[in-house]
Amino acid sequence: MMPHPRRLGGRLVLTLVAGGAWLLAGQHLAGQAGADQAARPPAAIVAPSSTVPQQRSATAPRAVAGRPRPTSPRSSARSSPPTSPPQPTSTGTSTGTSTGTSTPRSQAAARAVAFALAQEGKPYELGAEGPDAYDCSGLVWRAWQHAGLAWERLSAAAQWQWLHRRGHDLPASQIGPGDLLFYADNPHNPASIHHVAMAVDHARMVEAPQRGVPVRVRPLRWRGLFAAVRPP
Repeated sequence: MMPHPRRLGGRLVLTLVAGGAWLLAGQHLAGQAGADQAARPPAAIVAPSSTVPQQRSATAPRAVAGRPRPTSPRSSARSSPPTSPPQPTSTGTSTGTSTGTSTPRSQAAARAVAFALAQEGKPYELGAEGPDAYDCSGLVWRAWQHAGLAWERLSAAAQWQWLHRRGHDLPASQIGPGDLLFYADNPHNPASIHHVAMAVDHARMVEAPQRGVPVRVRPLRWRGLFAAVRPP
């Protein structure tokens, strides 16, 4: 049985109209979505997670906690200030001339020197021991006797032997007031000692040199010097 032409035409028209409407609606929605996507700014696009490690690796590394910091020379110099150099220790306590303090030994040496200097100008006489004339050993013996040293009257060579046996020899670099200076013809033979003088200081001496030459003060004579001795 054939459908009625009017009914069939009406349904067909409605179907076509409805399909066209749906088609138009779909195109409208698709165009609106494309417009929204195109209008979105590029900055709003989130970078993929794989690029984050690359950005971190490009930055400078941070200091590791606990790593010791180098000490600058200035800070180390402040923590350990330079110590002052040690002061030299004086070795002149036996005579008191280096320390500036007076000792019994230095006082005795000063008295001996003062006595010998007071005899300056008196004549030389072999074997004389004052008070009007002196020979070399008599002058130094009387001067140290005046200072309080009790010893026998001896010749120059015997004086050296007496003091040498008691350990009173002295380096020439340490000669000071009151020290005795012995001269010899042979620097290797103490039996050749023939003269003795007394040091006034490290540069001068007082002596009774020989017949015809009175007691005098002269620069310390190094030629022929056999030994230097410091009386006790």
